[in-house]
Amino acid sequence: MTLLELDSVEVTLRAVDTSPPRIPGLSGKFRAVDEEGNAANRSGGKVRVLEGINLTLGDGEVMALIGPTGCGKSTLIKAVAGLVQTSSGRVLMDQLDVSTYSPYERKVAVVFQEYALYPHMQSKGIMSFFLQVRNRDSEVPERVKQTVEIMGPGFANLLNRKPRELSGGQQQRVAIARCVIRNPNVFLFDEPLANLDAKLRSQTRIEIKKLLRKFKTTAIYCTHDQIEAASIGDRIAVMDAGRIVQVGTWQELYDRPHNTFVAGFLGVPPMALFSALVIDGKVIVGGVEFTPSICIPSINDGEQVTLGIRPEHVQITDAHSNNSFLASVESVQPDPGRRQSLVRFVVHHEPDLQGYVLVPSDFDITVGEETWIRFPDERISLFDNRSVRIS
Repeated sequence: MTLLELDSVEVTLRAVDTSPPRIPGLSGKFRAVDEEGNAANRSGGKVRVLEGINLTLGDGEVMALIGPTGCGKSTLIKAVAGLVQTSSGRVLMDQLDVSTYSPYERKVAVVFQEYALYPHMQSKGIMSFFLQVRNRDSEVPERVKQTVEIMGPGFANLLNRKPRELSGGQQQRVAIARCVIRNPNVFLFDEPLANLDAKLRSQTRIEIKKLLRKFKTTAIYCTHDQIEAASIGDRIAVMDAGRIVQVGTWQELYDRPHNTFVAGFLGVPPMALFSALVIDGKVIVGGVEFTPSICIPSINDGEQVTLGIRPEHVQITDAHSNNSFLASVESVQPDPGRRQSLVRFVVHHEPDLQGYVLVPSDFDITVGEETWIRFPDERISLFDNRSVRIS
């Protein structure tokens, strides 16, 4: 097992010229993009893709890395692997600075979104290739046997097949086995299930979780799927614009988001966020007063804040009461798997006040119906004018 630490890691890449061919007499334009094609901070023709990344993974811990497309997740994976050079900061493994080490010297294994299997080789050859090119052929039979046992039932049947004879899920299992046979210090997964359908993704997710528990290897699992992050990660790091915004368990992030970005990113649907004013210690939204259960002494009268509430905490009532709005039902989306429905509402005369409420699947409500929507004080989250949670 390995203790992995990222200490103020930054990555700066060269800006890419995306302008049309230059016409004499006219200046060309450069658009700063990272390797994922996204704009970022630029200085001197370079792109700052990662900024001040600080992250510590304990021995055998699995850290799920989640964030929107282009936030730098894949670049962080590559920086740990040594596939992208860090411009500053340190990558430490068991307190040894490996920032200048080659990918081979770091003894990490990467499972990519694209399986990258050699099309002319059988699975056994793909797995053992790492050993063969290092003249360690004598180790191949035993290491393959050990890896087959680790990969679980049915994997032995894949050894004599070429990639074209494997399903997407089977190809991903071979790609993972190719990493396992190397006995790495750190596993790095870069959205490994993105190309699979929902059923295969669910099955493979379970297999990866079982594998990581059995192998007890420190790992970073990069994904855009919140279910994957919650299922596989011991903790989750949320990224935005090249920075890590918050680290914690799924429940910690869901219940106490650090800022409006995390609140509006996690959850399906995410937390509803509304602009509000503080007047005499009360929070005013659309003319309705709320008295939050948290103390807000640092907020001045007339200051703008953001009020947030999760869909499962919104209530539908039969009549007007405290903290309630008269709203129209805009849509009802059944969710048979969870035996509930997602109701979208819009507050009367306040088109910007709209959100969702979760109700049981047998709840009697129809599109176009008028109803009272209530936000309980004890379920409200507040964020200051810097979008940071008030606690």
